[in-house]
Amino acid sequence: MSKPSAGTYILYLRVLSPSGAKLALTWKSSDNTVNLEPLTGDGSQKWSIKDYNATTQSISPSNDANKQIGFGNGGLSVLPSGGYVFQFRSSDSGYTISDGAASVFWQADNAVDHVRVTTGGKSTDEKQRWILEKQ
Repeated sequence: MSKPSAGTYILYLRVLSPSGAKLALTWKSSDNTVNLEPLTGDGSQKWSIKDYNATTQSISPSNDANKQIGFGNGGLSVLPSGGYVFQFRSSDSGYTISDGAASVFWQADNAVDHVRVTTGGKSTDEKQRWILEKQ
């Protein structure tokens, strides 16, 4: 298991959209959901990853350290900071991101624009693999 170093990142899905676009994790602040949107590199797509302990890390919008990604309302949401932590595991095909117990994994049901990032059980599906681009 290899976790990324603390810092600011853009996270995007390993699978490209049907039009060939990279689909980046994007904070939709109007309803605090986390969706996949075409990569633009704007502030809503930049995330601050911080070490929580030896195996887990927290993820916050880069422009709001008082919030963190957590689970809520049917998928990933941006919530008030509350100790939400995740495990990153690297492989040749990208990272998997799971809860601290490694029982629930981030995924995209479809690799298309504007889809909500959800969770599911562990899978080898590429729609559970993430690329991290340090900023």
